[in-house]
Amino acid sequence: NVRFDKTVDGPDANGVYTLSLEAYVTGSLVVTNETAPADIVLVLDYSSSMNNDVNGKSTSTSANQRINILRGAVKDFVDIVKNSNAEVVADALGKHRLAFVLYGGGDVFDGTGLNTLLDVDYLTTTAASGSGNRYTPATVTYGTSSLLSSNTQRGNTNSGTAMQKAKTILSGVSYPSDNRRSRVVVFFTDGAPGKGSSESGWETDTDTDDVKTRLQVANDCISAANDIKTSTTYGATVYAVGMFPEKSGADATTTYLAYTSSDYTGKTAMPNASDYVNVSNDKSIIVSSAGTLTNVFSSIAESTGGNYDAASSSSVLVDIVAQSFSIPAGTDLGSVKVYKDTCTQASRTAIISFANDLEDITSQVTLVTDKDKGEVSVSGFDYGANWCGWDDSANNGAGGPHGNRLVLQIPIVVNEEAVGGPAVETNADGSQLILINADGDTLK
Repeated sequence: NVRFDKTVDGPDANGVYTLSLEAYVTGSLVVTNETAPADIVLVLDYSSSMNNDVNGKSTSTSANQRINILRGAVKDFVDIVKNSNAEVVADALGKHRLAFVLYGGGDVFDGTGLNTLLDVDYLTTTAASGSGNRYTPATVTYGTSSLLSSNTQRGNTNSGTAMQKAKTILSGVSYPSDNRRSRVVVFFTDGAPGKGSSESGWETDTDTDDVKTRLQVANDCISAANDIKTSTTYGATVYAVGMFPEKSGADATTTYLAYTSSDYTGKTAMPNASDYVNVSNDKSIIVSSAGTLTNVFSSIAESTGGNYDAASSSSVLVDIVAQSFSIPAGTDLGSVKVYKDTCTQASRTAIISFANDLEDITSQVTLVTDKDKGEVSVSGFDYGANWCGWDDSANNGAGGPHGNRLVLQIPIVVNEEAVGGPAVETNADGSQLILINADGDTLK
């Protein structure tokens, strides 16, 4: 629920850039020192095209096949979730649980350990080994059943049936009354959907029992995902990850990913071509390399579980300027500015947006600048009171946008010893929102 963005503008005539760090929180928040358990469903593409490489070209080299790249990313995902399980405070259903839905052209794959929420501590993983055609892919095993490598890739990309299976898995659980358990669905595909002998056709939803057009399967997937996201019983966060060459703009496939993900709610079918949208790289993501896929899956795994949320004005936003840059000599606190920017979300189902009309609140917060460390911190902004999103109770029940984000702006210059190119670190570790609860405890 904590969002960050960091950008730089400039330089001005004096060679000074402006570094902006933005932070806000979403929803009505409660401070907690606990990590809540999660139910996670991985919905994974096992269609025949997964035997191709990341660029969609046929390959006989096992290590380069999309399916084995995916298996490695999922293996890392499981390891991260298992490691975080030690920090989880169990509820009536235990700690983190994982289910796997593998899908191709027909129904989803079945087998021991598939399509069932399993305690992650009962899962074991094996790293990939070898190279070329003698490559042994990474695996995830439940008991003696290998969950990822025991199925061969086949058929088209019938994601509608797969997402319906994910919905069935979650709807079959009676969740504890305290409602601390979070639900996450990670949907992965390597291309446009389809079923049967025809994958062509974003234009028509005409289908038979055995053949569905891309549009029909996409609509089935989006509709089931919307049920998963909006259900008051098991409303889940849905990530949609596509692996194919980068796209330059919005098209049918990017819209399909975005509408399936939690970037949008209330969407049950594809729009007309004139209303296509792009992925956000937040909940809907396109990856075009093995390393990026692994990073995305790892990032999702690390964010799974209960949230450490800011609901207090004592929380502190800290920005660390990278070593290749510095705060100019002579800069005082008057040169560092703090603003708030009003949330302008257009509707309950729209993406959170902002006015980009900055209101100077520097005098209303506490600023501390350490030029030697390249560190600037801001305290005194109440993130809980300024949560950003749609407030159903606003405007006498008609609803409306709520809250503000904090924008910290710092002047910086490039150090003389910095050398251009990829070796220059433009972002430093340590920039963070330090969350402090009502008792003054720091939450990591």
